[in-house]
Amino acid sequence: MNDKSVKVLDKAIDLIEIISRDPRGLKLSEITNKSGLNKTTAYRILSTMLDRKFLEKDENGYYRIGSKMLEVISYYISKLELQTESRPYLWQLTNKLQLSAILAVFYKNESILVDKMEFIHDHANFNDFGIRLPVYSTAYGKCLMATMSSVELDYLFEEIELVKLTDYTLTSKEQILKELKQIKKLGYAMDNEEHEYNERCIAAPIYDYRGEAIAAITVSGTNAQFSPEKLPEIIKEVKKAAKKISERMGYYS
Repeated sequence: MNDKSVKVLDKAIDLIEIISRDPRGLKLSEITNKSGLNKTTAYRILSTMLDRKFLEKDENGYYRIGSKMLEVISYYISKLELQTESRPYLWQLTNKLQLSAILAVFYKNESILVDKMEFIHDHANFNDFGIRLPVYSTAYGKCLMATMSSVELDYLFEEIELVKLTDYTLTSKEQILKELKQIKKLGYAMDNEEHEYNERCIAAPIYDYRGEAIAAITVSGTNAQFSPEKLPEIIKEVKKAAKKISERMGYYS
């Protein structure tokens, strides 16, 4: 990146800060007076931000903060709120079930780990926040896929490659769609050694106040830890935690 590009970015940020201070909005002449930029430069930067919807302009020529800027800020705040509200339930799951608990979100066709609470004796290998894993082979990925519309799923399958990671990984679109219907009906998803051998996970979706699935909460462990005797309790506790977090995020079914 050259110095000129950095200076333009610096000027754009200055304009955003100036406009954000006035809720009624500002006209171009007011913006140039406050920023010290000439009219041509200011107009060029403002036009770019209008195109990207970081600003909006009304019929009277007033510039205000746009929908895209609000979306970005809202996403950041929601993510912080999600992690804050989820942390106690991650802790509860870990201590009650003696399994690692994970919070994941869906972004650009991948599931991303954003928080975790590890059980000290667990073998879980989720070492880094921000780790991205395929959606079709993970419990939390499939959990979020199950909330998508048929159109969204068609687009998703066009964008991802279904790679066989273990002998148990589903790589047929038809098989995955069949499982997604079952997940939607039951309210939880399971990774049955589909991403890694001797690793199982149970996940349930977390909804926000709009009724949209924004994340999934998961517990992870070995085959022995997910024995048939323990499985019903694990499923019950994960679904209960997801319901509680959803309610904290403003969702009521």
